[in-house]
Amino acid sequence: MTDSELIELLFARDEAAISGIEQSYGAYMLKIAMNILGSPEDGREAVNDVLLKVWDTIPPLRPERLSAYIAKLVRNSSISAYRKMNSAKRRLSQYAVSLSEAGEAIPDASTPETAAEAGELKELIDRFVSGLNADERALFLGRYYFFDPLKDAAAYTGMSVSKAKSMLRRLRLRLKAFLEKEGYPV
Repeated sequence: MTDSELIELLFARDEAAISGIEQSYGAYMLKIAMNILGSPEDGREAVNDVLLKVWDTIPPLRPERLSAYIAKLVRNSSISAYRKMNSAKRRLSQYAVSLSEAGEAIPDASTPETAAEAGELKELIDRFVSGLNADERALFLGRYYFFDPLKDAAAYTGMSVSKAKSMLRRLRLRLKAFLEKEGYPV
């Protein structure tokens, strides 16, 4: 079933849309959720939450790319669940590993001053990512947006793990230099 057909079913309030989304995007959603949450059970729960959110938000929304909309919902839902589950304890997941890596270039947003600058930071990172070549962008987004394991991000960019690891290191350094050049406190 195509994305436009799924969206039309959602607008018609036909529950077949949900099973169509599960069939088309279920593995994709679960992969993103598990990268963040680290557990199949928690991943399935996040996917179910997203299916409900899709049902509740379409209509009135009509996303241009259903896959991107779903990925964003899964990512946000999984991050919220991760934070809730791990507020008192830390559990190793790709989310935690990616955050610790990215922390080299991006400052902590836990203070009121840095939290207020989050919108500016998002715009700067968008500009930085748009200036990357296709392989760099795929690797960067795979690792730090979708929280893919390094091995997976390297594989879908056709790189060895060691090359991907060193490229990510250089990208983090470039991002840090870019943020400093733009006057963002790092």
